[in-house]
Amino acid sequence: MPTTSNAYRCTADKKIQDAHEAIRPTDITRTPAAIKESLSRDQFRLYQLIWKRFTASRMQPAKYETTAVKIGAGEYCFTVSTARVAFDGFRSVYVEAEEEKEESNVLVGHLSMDSVLTKEEFDPKQHFTQPPAHYTEASLVKTMEELGIGRPSTYAPTISLILGRRYITKEGKNLYLTEIGEVVNNIMKQSFPSIVDVHFTANMEGLLDMVEEGKVPWKEVIRNFYPDLEEAVEIAETAEDLDTFFQSVIAHAEETLAKTPEMLPVLKEAGVVDSGGQGLLEVMRGAYDAFQGKEIDYSAIEASAGTKMVKPSEQAETEIKFGYCTEFIIMLSKTFNIKQEMDFKAYLESIGDCVVVVDDEEIIKCHVHTNEPGNAIQAALKLGYLTNMKIDNMKEQHGDNNKLVDLEAEGQPAFPYKAVDPDKEYGFVAIAAGEGVKQLFVDLGVDNVVSGGQTMNPSTDDILSAIHATAAKRVFVLPNNKNIIMAAEQAANLADRKVDVLQTRTIPQGLSAMLAFDPEADRKQNVTNMVQAYERVGTGSVTFAARDSDYEGHKIKKGELLALENGKMSFVDTDLKKTVVKLTHNLTKKSPNKDASFVTLIYGEDVAEDEAEEIREAVAERLGDSAEVVLIAGKQPVYYFIISVE
Repeated sequence: MPTTSNAYRCTADKKIQDAHEAIRPTDITRTPAAIKESLSRDQFRLYQLIWKRFTASRMQPAKYETTAVKIGAGEYCFTVSTARVAFDGFRSVYVEAEEEKEESNVLVGHLSMDSVLTKEEFDPKQHFTQPPAHYTEASLVKTMEELGIGRPSTYAPTISLILGRRYITKEGKNLYLTEIGEVVNNIMKQSFPSIVDVHFTANMEGLLDMVEEGKVPWKEVIRNFYPDLEEAVEIAETAEDLDTFFQSVIAHAEETLAKTPEMLPVLKEAGVVDSGGQGLLEVMRGAYDAFQGKEIDYSAIEASAGTKMVKPSEQAETEIKFGYCTEFIIMLSKTFNIKQEMDFKAYLESIGDCVVVVDDEEIIKCHVHTNEPGNAIQAALKLGYLTNMKIDNMKEQHGDNNKLVDLEAEGQPAFPYKAVDPDKEYGFVAIAAGEGVKQLFVDLGVDNVVSGGQTMNPSTDDILSAIHATAAKRVFVLPNNKNIIMAAEQAANLADRKVDVLQTRTIPQGLSAMLAFDPEADRKQNVTNMVQAYERVGTGSVTFAARDSDYEGHKIKKGELLALENGKMSFVDTDLKKTVVKLTHNLTKKSPNKDASFVTLIYGEDVAEDEAEEIREAVAERLGDSAEVVLIAGKQPVYYFIISVE
């Protein structure tokens, strides 16, 4: 920082209205990184811009070392100049976008007044630069095809994945790299340059194709896959057959898994191994069992009351509603506008599912699962001629029984929601668990409630189906769980209508957002009101410990009650009434409003009504007349109580 404040004044020939205050942060110590979690993506980017520019304005100017040389060539004079940054100054905080890629440059060698330069070549051309066009989904798929990356069945899931993880964003037809995408890309290029190289991926997929064809030994693929996989290479070299190889790999995986608590302190505190590693190990064990031809012993599995056990082959049959995977490319005979695209996509959705329509100026790539591939092709022929047609019977991939099953005829619909056309301005989708909690959302105007929560997160497809089943032009989605937000945003990117994902992280936040909605207000005002409403809510929850552990300084024994304040561990107790009373009192004292006057206790399926009422009375007595306490039967699993303080 400069010893004296920088002063900026206009000259006499320039006019400026001094009363127009600059936009600046109220507290420069509140850095963008410190408050990122409480801001939306657009809010964060705007605040980051304001903070950086203000901070830069209070810093010393940058200093450059420049060198200019005039070169005499007969009757002509040429000038060349170079510069390098000697002192970053404000540039350490903020630079313009066009300056970010500037590199320091210096003259090569020493020049003086007596230096003689020789002409090597002279190229009198005028050159204009133009940035490359942004990728569209179609051009990205085309590039992947040209590079040999991916296969037709993986193109759409790959694009959906990077959209869902917010590495890229889609505006119109163009794809743009996001801030997090740029960071991840840079880290991967620095740490794993060989793996993220496009040639590595293309070569690997080509090698796997040749392994399938029997042209390349599988041991060589493992040897060349990644040099650091010494253990796998050693096993592959010493193993005489795949059976021995499987056994060795599983044994090594078990040994590594047992070490994970020592690798991650959080796992050691909780007294568990890495769940992802455990899951991968189970997959490997299952693959080995399948390799040996073992049959699954279903007698060891006890079905819960009212649950029908279904073998995998039978399950596969009941999951397939539409039997033919249909893919083709339409070579357009005329311009394909947005209305035609939406109409064509809507028709495909009416006769099937898993619809992907990716269009460019000249071609349309299509994918659909349907029982009527002929109808899909006939509709496509109205737009142009077809090429690269492929129709696969998916039933053949699941066993010898190729008979299509009509799920609806059996009273087993494939999806809980049926797509409908928008007929109103606004609609709502919420994620919640517990019949009572679901009914609360319905009573507040939510159109569709998707089952989900801490232990049962819905898929992107579940949320997307609920969005399409909401008869509204614009749909608000309430995830009500931080782990569901990403899936909700991915569903929003895939939806055929406008979607706003409000980042509600708890059930009380979702309920408060719904209470703040005004049908007479416009979309922008409603988003503002709903966000402000749910950010004011304090949330508590009471659950139980499934095992002994040591977490965040709390020694926890199996069966003890865990009190959480806004998602973070607060304390441990054994008495439910005392826990709820203490937790509620803590939340009221820490309420963002400082004057919380409304408390809602939502009790779960494992709490009796009379016990819940007794606890409500105890809470009301502890808070006195300062707050109104309301009791609701949420019937939610896992959590004995969910507490809302406003």
